[in-house]
Amino acid sequence: LLAPSDEAFGQLPEGLWEELIADPERLAELLKSHMLPAQYSAAELLAFDGETLTTLAGTEVSISADTTEVLIHVLDAVLRQ
Repeated sequence: LLAPSDEAFGQLPEGLWEELIADPERLAELLKSHMLPAQYSAAELLAFDGETLTTLAGTEVSISADTTEVLIHVLDAVLRQ
């Protein structure tokens, strides 16, 4: 699961979060933009250094890794289609 920062949630248009909570199907679609199609270990993510992975909704996210950590770039916005 790729979690947006608090600042990203703060950028949502006013009232959108409440609308999403009230519409489970729409919320599920939004959440798919923040989910990878498989579970990866840290070692597996290291192998993706410099590549992109595609979320369940088709959104591409960049992976950066070195020998000590893996970074999935901070999402500074909630991914919407």
